[in-house]
Amino acid sequence: MSSVNLAVETVNTIVVEVDAGRTVLVEGSPAYELVLDVPGSQGPPGPQGPAGPPGEQGPPGPPGSSEQQVFGFATPVQVWEATHLIPTLPNVIARDTSDRVVAGDVSFPTPSTVRVEWAWPMAGTLTVTS
Repeated sequence: MSSVNLAVETVNTIVVEVDAGRTVLVEGSPAYELVLDVPGSQGPPGPQGPAGPPGEQGPPGPPGSSEQQVFGFATPVQVWEATHLIPTLPNVIARDTSDRVVAGDVSFPTPSTVRVEWAWPMAGTLTVTS
């Protein structure tokens, strides 16, 4: 049980103490009726409201960098291996001598080495990009 203290100021100050009630008649002053809304238990949350308007555009980000290195393999071999200077693991694109993109088994023996293994000897180019 909780109590609510209420001070009603007229000619005289009346203090009312309420324990879990909703309507109280202030004694000594028949012209005033005090109605209390005592909150019950909280119900489940309602549905999410609609999205607000879009915010302002933020400041521009730092300049990006794009690095690219191309390695040629003129003689068909079953393994292409190249050492690159890109500071992260690069994207790898392999192309045959007809400039078609081909898929081999790509691995990174070291952070600066890319290795492509083929089912049969291949010639072409290996492009690594950041």
